[in-house]
Amino acid sequence: MSSWMGCCISSLVLATIRICDLSSQLKLRRCFDGWKIYFVLFIFLLYCMYPLLLTNPILFNPTYMSWFFDPGVGKDPSLYVNVFHTFINTMTAVGTVVFYGYMAVVFMKESNSSSNKKLTKMQISILLQSFLFCIFHAISAFIYSYMQFFESSETIILIGHIAWQASSASVCIVYLTLNRTIRNSVIRMFC
Repeated sequence: MSSWMGCCISSLVLATIRICDLSSQLKLRRCFDGWKIYFVLFIFLLYCMYPLLLTNPILFNPTYMSWFFDPGVGKDPSLYVNVFHTFINTMTAVGTVVFYGYMAVVFMKESNSSSNKKLTKMQISILLQSFLFCIFHAISAFIYSYMQFFESSETIILIGHIAWQASSASVCIVYLTLNRTIRNSVIRMFC
């Protein structure tokens, strides 16, 4: 669960960094410059240790082939609730939509403006890559938050599980399809 929490917060920070790239006047940008990024990474490490050591685990349920708070052993389900997990999943789902929605608005304004400050092809590619990395985290975070508290069909559970798997697998696919430098390096390795 710690690694999932790290992925979720990384998605939100990646979106924040991309917003800073689009809006260079933001003072928040300074948090990611130079040595300060190491401090941010240290905060990530502490953040990832918290669920590992101080929260209830999420348990795999083989009946539904997914992860749930309640192991289904007949005890009070409220004993197993993990508020921190629910909070970060909700923040990931909402934050991703808000941050990338904001980026879309900024992008539309930039592309419609008559100034020379247009986004380059590389900037658009980087934004698209970032969005694709984060969207699967948002989808799985939303579905997992939903299915912990509401009865969900097997289809919804399966979609959530596939989105969770895609949140890891998408990185490779996105890099190989949208990042020319990495794609060319991989081709050179095998050809």
